Amino acid sequence: MKFVINSQNVKEEVLAFIHGIDISSPVVLSVEIKQHKNARTRYQNAYYFGVVLRTISEYTGFTPEELHASFKRTFLPIEREMIGGVMVERLSSTKDLDTKTFNDYLERILHFCAENIGLYVPMPNEMIYPKKPTIKHHKPLKPRDKIDN
Repeated sequence: MKFVINSQNVKEEVLAFIHGIDISSPVVLSVEIKQHKNARTRYQNAYYFGVVLRTISEYTGFTPEELHASFKRTFLPIEREMIGGVMVERLSSTKDLDTKTFNDYLERILHFCAENIGLYVPMPNEMIYPKKPTIKHHKPLKPRDKIDN
C-alpha cells in the first residue's frame, strides 16, 4: 500500500489503515515515510526515447535499447540491497527517477555526446513539431432525388 499524504483526509486514511493492522498476524510489515517526489513526466520520457536515443542511434549505429542500457550503467548509480543475507547489486531504473533527477540524467547524456562523439542532440524547445491537422466541418450532403444514369 502506498499513500501520498497531501491533505488532512489522506493523513486520516493512513492513520486508520495503520490502526487497522492486525499485529498478531505472523506477517511483519514495515512503514517508510519519505518526501514525495514527482516521477519523470511523459514528455521527458518521450523526448528521451523519441529524440535523444533515436538521434544517437542514427549517428552511432547502436540500437536505442543498447544505448539505454549503456547510459544507465554509465550515468545512474548501482543500487544495493540485502536479499537473504546477501548483498545484491542492480542497475537503477529510469522509471524510478523523479523529474529533476531524470533531467540531470538527460543533461549528462547530452554533454557526453557533445564532448565525446561530437553529436549535438536538439533540446525539446528546439524541436519543430508538426501542426495538428485541422478538421473542417462540412454541411451534410443532400440526398439526391434521382440517381443519374
